[in-house]
Parts: sequence; C-alpha cells; structure tokens
Amino acid sequence: MERAVVPETEITEYRTRRVGEAALWGAGVFTKELGVNDPLAHLEQYLERGEAAIDSIDEDLITDCAERMVKPKFINRVDFDRIGDDFVSRENKFSMRAMTRTTEYKFASVADMRLYERARIESKEVDRLNEWFDDAKINDVYIVTSMPMTESETYTIVRIHQKTGVSQLNEHVLTLHNSNVDIFNQLHAQLGAAVPNSSNEFELLDNMYSYRPEDGDFEGFIGKYAKAYDSILAKKNPGREFNLGLEKSEKIERADDIDMIRAQAPLRQVYLDSLRALGDSRGYVTEQIVDIDQKFGFAMGFKQSDTISAVAARGLLDNSLQYIVATLNRAPQTTLDKLASGIDVVGSVSYYGGQASAEGMRYEGACPSGSGDAATNEAAALGHGHRKNIDPAQCGTCPNCQKEYFVPDEIYQKKTVHCQNCKAAIGFGGRGPDYNAIREYYHSKTSQVGAFEIIGADLRRIELESDIQNTLQKHAMAGNEFERKKLEKQLTTQQQELQAVRQIA
Repeated sequence: MERAVVPETEITEYRTRRVGEAALWGAGVFTKELGVNDPLAHLEQYLERGEAAIDSIDEDLITDCAERMVKPKFINRVDFDRIGDDFVSRENKFSMRAMTRTTEYKFASVADMRLYERARIESKEVDRLNEWFDDAKINDVYIVTSMPMTESETYTIVRIHQKTGVSQLNEHVLTLHNSNVDIFNQLHAQLGAAVPNSSNEFELLDNMYSYRPEDGDFEGFIGKYAKAYDSILAKKNPGREFNLGLEKSEKIERADDIDMIRAQAPLRQVYLDSLRALGDSRGYVTEQIVDIDQKFGFAMGFKQSDTISAVAARGLLDNSLQYIVATLNRAPQTTLDKLASGIDVVGSVSYYGGQASAEGMRYEGACPSGSGDAATNEAAALGHGHRKNIDPAQCGTCPNCQKEYFVPDEIYQKKTVHCQNCKAAIGFGGRGPDYNAIREYYHSKTSQVGAFEIIGADLRRIELESDIQNTLQKHAMAGNEFERKKLEKQLTTQQQELQAVRQIA
C-alpha cells in the first residue's frame, strides 16, 4: 500500500477534518463498544450522513427517552427486513444480530454475572428467530420475555415479533411492571402457549416461544396479552386495577409515553442541537458549543478552540439527554404542555436537569446506553496513551476489519500501523508488522510510560480480555456453587488487573 501524492493544501484540510473527527470518534476505538442508544453512535451517524441522519436519530431519541421514564409505559413498534440470516431495521438500518453481539461484548467485562448471562441468552435470539421465521405464517408471533436483573431496572421488556411478510418482521416492545416469573407462567397457561414453566428469570428468557393468535389474526393480540397480564395481577391484588402492570392512576392513564415524547419536539431539539454543534465543529470547541454548555448549566468548562475529546463529546450529549429526561420526569403536565409549544425550553431544561444533577440522579433505560460515569471512565482509559489524538495523523483502511485507522506519519513510513478498531498490528508493502518500529516510535514520544511498557501492557490487555471471556463461559457452565464462587473470585482479580493495564496501554 503506497502513499498517494496529494497537494499540501488538501493534506492540511484533510488532516484538520480527520483529526477533528478522530477526536470525536475516539479514533475508531468505540465502534464495537457502542450500544444502540449510545450518544456517540448518534454522533457517528451524523458525521457519516449529516442532516440525512437526523430523522432516524430523532426516532431513536424518542424511544430512548421513553425507556428512561421512572415508570415507563409504552408499546413501541420497530419494522425489520430480513436480510440473509439477519434482521435489519427499516428506519435506521441497525442490525439485530450486531446489536445483540455488541451487548454481549459490552457485558463480558462487567462484574455483574447476571447482566452478562442475560446478554448471552439474548444473543441466541436472532438465530432462533431465523429458525422460526421460515415455517411461520403471516401474523404468527415469536415472544421473548426479559425481566429486570438489577435494582435500577424496574420493569420487564416483552418483545413480540410478528411476521408480516415473506421477508418482513415487526417487533412490538411492551413494558410490563410488577412482574415475577410465576405471573408469566400463569400468563402462558391462560394464553394456551406451548412453553414450559420457568423457575427463574434466565429460564424465562431462554424459553422464547412461538404463538399463533386465534384464526391467525394479530389485530388486538397485544391488547389481549396485556389485559391477560393485568388480570393476573388484579387477582393477586383484590380491589386494585392495573394497566401494563402499573396500578391505575390519573398520571398513569395519560397517553402512552412514546406518544407524549413524540409531541415534545422542542425539548428533543436540545439534544439534536448539541449533536449538530459537535458534528459541525471539526473537533474543536466552537462558540455554539460554549453557549450550549453555559445556557443549560452543564458546567463542562469548554474553552473556545480547544480540541474536543471523545469523552467530552459523549459528556455533552449525555448531559443534554439527561436534562431532557429529567424534565420529562419532573415537570408537571402544565409545564410539559408549554414545552410542547416551544415555551421556556431553556429555562425548564436547565432547572429540572440541574435539580436532578445536584441530587446525583441519573435516568437510565433497560438497554445499555454506554453513557454515564462508568462508560466515560472506560472511554478515558481506552483513549489513554498511544491510540488516539496523535498529530500528525495518517488514515487508511485496515485489511483485517476494514475500519479506518489513524496513525502517525513516522509509523506509516516504517510500513507498520496499529489499527484503532480491532487493535491488530498490521504490516503492508509486502512486510509483516514491524514491532521494533512501534517500540522505537513510542519510546521517543512517551515520557511517563516507556515504550516497552506500553507494548507489553497492550499484549497483556489482549490476554486478559480473552481470559475474562473464558472465565465467564466457565462460570455459565459451572455445576456447583463452590465452583462458581471460585470463578467469580478469579474474575474479580482479572478485571482489576485489566483496569490497571488499560491505564498504561
């Protein structure tokens, strides 16, 4: 692979643009770690497609906000096209298979075994859908029940997949509250579904099942499903009525959360304006970014013309999102009515968002967003050292994963690159990777950490990530409590070492 001859003026413009985008993207580090609702995923879409991506991002935002309500209540539909052995959303083209794999990958290095086990089971969903889809009739459904696994998760997500055509699938997502495994066992019996009883949340999730509505008529099925669930709760609680598992009240009986949030276009504009400001910034703090930070009171301390790191970009978008959701959860209906008309958006968002921030209150949904302190710290660790924000930068395409990489000129000239996406050391020009060239370069550029320490830490990081995956798999198959406890202790040690190694690498 030889360097193309490009006029110096074009090189300067190209580098300025790519270095800016590298700062916002984290030089490609985040690509395989982003959840579907991660703010940096939206930023990547905007950087790639510009205004053409906004409608799709706004649809994601509506659903994401609905999931972050304190007591979410909605039935949401996403349309998919079957492409090969995958299902791809018609609206924003995200892959169901890639999404479930990404979630499993994210939780493979998280200490909470329950979250990883849920992600591992959910990763089977696409293969099972494919097997069911071929023989299913139009309007047949395939149902997956995912109960909460942590204290911060307060409701069950039920995914009802409906076959609507030869290669079309609609996914209907329901939120159900006050659930337990026994209620779903009773619900299945009441519906006459051919599914075995489950003894815990994991069995319930793994017992995904197909169902054919009466006379193959899907119309009204979801309502029937929800009413059957509510009727079981009502029997357990005489004299009380429920709607999607929530006890009926005036507040709950308002419109579906998604419909309510869809009407709040001026409020959502806060997030979209932040996204546009970052995407159009070329990676440097602009007057518009400073204004957004100051008028809403995010207190991020941006200074005009400073470089924007991936951590800062995620922080601005995350603050915008959190302040919007805080307003949706805290503002009275009279204020929400005014906001829907575009009245006092800045004042309301800064007040209710600032109130939540001062209390340390975050609003999270059922799907991992990758936002918040934990992800920000992870981003900082991944961005530390030699993988990003190196100037000058050279771009190319990794022959291993096909992702663009950014590397220093000195390394490029020595015919060696270190891909920012898949972390592979790559040689070209008929040569293999030249590790001596990498060591020499970083030894001359690094003052606090030696080059050999960086390379050694990077290799150890790769080993540890593999070891953690193996430990998690062994834990999932462990036959007794003693073995599980031993593996959990081993996992904790590995994760602590990985965290320390990441700080170096």
